[in-house]
Amino acid sequence: MSDMKKIWTRCILFLKKDSLLSTLVFLVIAFVFIKWIFFPGLSLVLHTQYPIVAVISGSMEHDELFDAWWTSNAFCGNRWCSQSEFYGAFNISRDDFFSYPFNSGFNKGDIMLVTGWTEISTGDVIVFEGSQAYPIIHRALVVTPTHLQTKGDNNERQITFNSFDETHVPRETVYGEAIIRVPYLGYVKIWFVNLLQFFGILK
Repeated sequence: MSDMKKIWTRCILFLKKDSLLSTLVFLVIAFVFIKWIFFPGLSLVLHTQYPIVAVISGSMEHDELFDAWWTSNAFCGNRWCSQSEFYGAFNISRDDFFSYPFNSGFNKGDIMLVTGWTEISTGDVIVFEGSQAYPIIHRALVVTPTHLQTKGDNNERQITFNSFDETHVPRETVYGEAIIRVPYLGYVKIWFVNLLQFFGILK
């Protein structure tokens, strides 16, 4: 057996040990692999800075059946209306919405796989830079060569506060389109971030 093979065998046996040290070493190796090998590789393949996004809010949730959501409250200009009326103002019908990806929304804690290779169209769910430290994942309502308009399915209106305005999302702030949903796996990341914030490690 070569020296390299012996070293490799010893490393594997060490990691298989049921000890605190071997567990800590395994976690460090896993962290290094995910952060500096897996994610950069996935970013390269999917052509986006954020190939995997954890959904951290309920802005895209549909708590009810589609028709109940479609008739639920929204805000049109300066008056209350229904989601149906809101989307109608963008020439989006009920049938149009049914043809969109993730037309039943998705939940806080889901993981979304994102690609930057696709051409974004009205109704696609996109990931873009917001005013916070984390990206926003909402549905595109209007798509132009220079900017987009978006809205969270579960929101009553488009978000406009501080320097962030969903009625004018610049193209250069868009990271890509969500193409695959993995339910609830994102809670691992959410719990970990909350733990770091609790101990003051992350602001």
